[in-house]
Amino acid sequence: MNRLSDWKRLLTLVAMAIFAICATLSATAQTAGTGTISGSVTDVSGAIVPAVNITIINTDTGATRNLTSNNSGEFTSTFLQPGHYQVIVGGGGFAKVNRQNLVLTVGQVLTVDVALPAASTTTEVTVTDASPLIDTLKTQVSQTVSQQMVSNLPVNGRRYDNFVLLTTNVVPDGNSGLISYRGISGLYNTNLVDGANNQQAFFSEARGRAIGAPYVFPQDSIKEFESSTSGYSAEFGQAAGGQINAISKSGANAIHGDLFYFLRYPSMNALDPLTKFNGRQPGANPALLQPAVHQQHQFGGSVGGPIIKDKLFYFFTYDGFRRSSPLLYSSTANISSFTCPAPISSAQCDTAKAYLNGLSGPAPRQLKQDIFFPRLDYQLNGNNHISAEFLFQNYQLPNGYTTSATATNSSASTNGRADFHQRYFISNWESVLSPTMTNAFRFQWGRDLEVTSANAPGPSVTISGVQGYGMPNALPRLAFPDEHRWQISDTVSKLMGRHNLKFGVDVNLIHEYLANLFQGGGIYSYASLNGQCQNPANQGVLPCVTGTLLPGQAAAVSSSTAGAFANWVQDVYGVNGGQHYSTFTQVNDPITHIGADDFWNKDIAGFIEDSWKVSSNLNVSAGIRYDTQLVPQPAHPYTTSFNGVPSPLGNFYTSTININYKMIQPRLGFAWSPHNGTVLRGGYGIFYGLTSNSTFYATRVENGVYQQQYSLNVTQS
Repeated sequence: MNRLSDWKRLLTLVAMAIFAICATLSATAQTAGTGTISGSVTDVSGAIVPAVNITIINTDTGATRNLTSNNSGEFTSTFLQPGHYQVIVGGGGFAKVNRQNLVLTVGQVLTVDVALPAASTTTEVTVTDASPLIDTLKTQVSQTVSQQMVSNLPVNGRRYDNFVLLTTNVVPDGNSGLISYRGISGLYNTNLVDGANNQQAFFSEARGRAIGAPYVFPQDSIKEFESSTSGYSAEFGQAAGGQINAISKSGANAIHGDLFYFLRYPSMNALDPLTKFNGRQPGANPALLQPAVHQQHQFGGSVGGPIIKDKLFYFFTYDGFRRSSPLLYSSTANISSFTCPAPISSAQCDTAKAYLNGLSGPAPRQLKQDIFFPRLDYQLNGNNHISAEFLFQNYQLPNGYTTSATATNSSASTNGRADFHQRYFISNWESVLSPTMTNAFRFQWGRDLEVTSANAPGPSVTISGVQGYGMPNALPRLAFPDEHRWQISDTVSKLMGRHNLKFGVDVNLIHEYLANLFQGGGIYSYASLNGQCQNPANQGVLPCVTGTLLPGQAAAVSSSTAGAFANWVQDVYGVNGGQHYSTFTQVNDPITHIGADDFWNKDIAGFIEDSWKVSSNLNVSAGIRYDTQLVPQPAHPYTTSFNGVPSPLGNFYTSTININYKMIQPRLGFAWSPHNGTVLRGGYGIFYGLTSNSTFYATRVENGVYQQQYSLNVTQS
């Protein structure tokens, strides 16, 4: 009953808020994956001119829309493909004005105001436009990174969204590889491609992840993108940080293509000055004086053009990535100087030391990535545009679990092979329903599968300050994640006088399958004891010290690393009784045995927004958005302790995932241009970021029921 009551209160609040917005204001706002052309029509005296014919032509594809100005002299054409446009206004008792060379970018509202001369004065006026330096209708703080910049500016690795660092209020999020807007964690951004959600819900990062695949969408496939820092439209949500709204390239009437090849080679690469300085210090790791990347090849190309002129267009990109970046393993200990306690023979001791020394050295890392990206665009008629695209990516990196160039006191057996498989299908349908109403429908199916295998079986063995080997704690990752996303969204735009009302829904059905038993292989740790004796027979009998020995004292091990080695080597040969490790930890999963979870996350959103052109120099937008994440409750909460005693505290924290049904987000913004060349923008909004599905996974199964940790700590008496 309480949950039903909460829903009633919530729905009432949302309905009241939407009614209030609609009653006061109604939006030409930024749009995911498309742009908008709007304007007002007057005569030369400034009087409004209704019912004037307007023709909007995409000069790249020949797509044409016909509309008329309304009773307020206003016109708006939403959900247009970014590109080059021509706008022809006039007819009847007025001359025609032909505005040419207009450039519409993603998310932009391009203003085309026209003053019509009388037909008796002239027949047609042709105006060649330049892109405006300031957008007088935009209420959000955003910046567009154009096709020219994406195609021509150098970027290390050819990851297109790195260009977002060229925009204001954007910095790297520490060393995570993520991007921070206004100092907010990079986990709270949203990445869109062609209007479709390009986020991985499990880690709350753009697909491919910052430390995973080099990129998913190739640079050659991206036309341009808009980076929104704050104050963005109610159409955009699921982010407390920033928004990246990108569009892919498409074919046009002219055939266009390109080929590329980029090479990085050691003799061509400079070392970082600080790394070079550190590498020249006495005893420094020699790997610091070697380039981390030995060779890197990036190659491919794209081509686009017409299948049927003005109707059907194709675009295709292939992107290949190969890189050789060996990982150098080393030990900070002088293993050869260690001695073994009796009764281990010198031959056995040499064999053990040779094994540890053999774990150091380079391990190959040969990255291979292939991406295929075909896209089709079909202009059914002047009122309907349909596009479909499919992205296919395979990424393979042996020894890719450890991403650093060097690793100390570790070995290749603690590493693993990373394999990513990305498959995405996106389709968009923009349609004109009436002279004042347009619609954009979007569908996406995607699969993001990440698998990391282990180079060696368990257990993991760590010899403090000396070496490590065996299956790493977090591997194998049989699926981490295997994420399927079905997205359906629909947005309607309605022009009513000086108001442009926009509303829509967005449903993301996300299926998560995870299989990762952290610490499932077991972990043995070896460290030196306090006052550890060189001769195990003296341990606990005589005090063991370093330096000059007094009567009744015995020699201690020469160092903590020598002590850790001595404890390990005794267990290797099973001598001197008992076990000599310091700690042992292992996680067991009695239910799935592999740390698996399988659940659906349903992200549901809706919005309504209105943009009111109060006057020629003042635009006000207002809207409201609602988001929620629906996640199933844990199947097996922690209700009883291991000894059979009920655990109210454990049950309290593991039985319920609290669903936030109150993510109501009002948005208000304005843009005022007091005179040409100056725009004052302002706004207010509430923005919610989504919770990572990895958090839900941890709550559901890392709870002492599915995954149970057993630890043994040796206490020295």
